[in-house]
Amino acid sequence: MNNRRIVWVGVLLAVIAAATQWLVWLRRDVPVETFVGPPRSDYDISNFSMSALDKAGQLAFTVRAPRATRNPGLGTFDIESPHFVLRDAQGIDWDVRARHGWVRSDARELRLTGAVEMDRKTRDAASAVTLRSERIDATLDPNLITSPLAVTIERPGSILSGTGMHADIDRKRFALKDQVHGRFDPPARGTR
Repeated sequence: MNNRRIVWVGVLLAVIAAATQWLVWLRRDVPVETFVGPPRSDYDISNFSMSALDKAGQLAFTVRAPRATRNPGLGTFDIESPHFVLRDAQGIDWDVRARHGWVRSDARELRLTGAVEMDRKTRDAASAVTLRSERIDATLDPNLITSPLAVTIERPGSILSGTGMHADIDRKRFALKDQVHGRFDPPARGTR
């Protein structure tokens, strides 16, 4: 009788072992989640100033900001409250401020979001330009700026607003795509 009981216990243990092995085999194809969150930056910098050169070795832009972090996998920079100075083909600087900025690893593309304001600084007040939007994307070499959102373009004597913009700042060509409205003030008396 004792031998029979030992045989049944052995058979039961063999069945349990086989069932356990079968369950392990079923779970072998289940992918394991490897992503646990956004990548950590490989470094942060505070209260910094950085300059980038174009392909010809000329100054393309400078940026000052209270903080920036670098994405280690992409080499991109996320910048808090950036103040950029972009230089166009005529050597004229544009002051650019936003709540947030992003710079591609090769410094040829900028993405600006949150209360973006671009001011073309010239000695001649008549050629000054101010752009405002919640988002502006810029590519350098050539200097092109775009926005899918509402944009306001102010010049002395005129204000244009619309949704969607494509602009070549080197050629001073601005195009608003949709819902365009404009206000043009007549010149003051005695001026032309």
